[in-house]
Amino acid sequence: MWFLLLSGILGLGLGLLLIFLPYLLKVISRATDWTVISVEDSTLPARLMTGLAQILIGLWLIQTGRTYAELWALFYIGILAIFFGILLIFFHKFLLKLNEWGNMVLFSEAEVGMWQRIIYGTIILLMGFYILYVYFTTPR
Repeated sequence: MWFLLLSGILGLGLGLLLIFLPYLLKVISRATDWTVISVEDSTLPARLMTGLAQILIGLWLIQTGRTYAELWALFYIGILAIFFGILLIFFHKFLLKLNEWGNMVLFSEAEVGMWQRIIYGTIILLMGFYILYVYFTTPR
């Protein structure tokens, strides 16, 4: 249960940062903006390890979603993680096509940038509140 408390506090902190301190996030983003594993440049062992790790995390999320009924959404998130882990291992060319499609500009940067930070901050803030609500209302 300590994981729920930590996740809720981190969610609240990140949500508040996104909404109220965007310049601090830009500084953090510049300091941490480096690629660990690139799908385009990765070799087969790196893709296998990353895909297997994603599948294992997906299985863990499914197990957690089944164990705690109030966290039912983790079950579906786990299924998505397993799906994308399988795509990474066996169909990495398809993932490259998805990446290219996702990078297409659908809105102007000014139009998206103005509201995107506030929308994501609000969503993460609400998720943090929900996680803390589950933590404090679940009997131990």
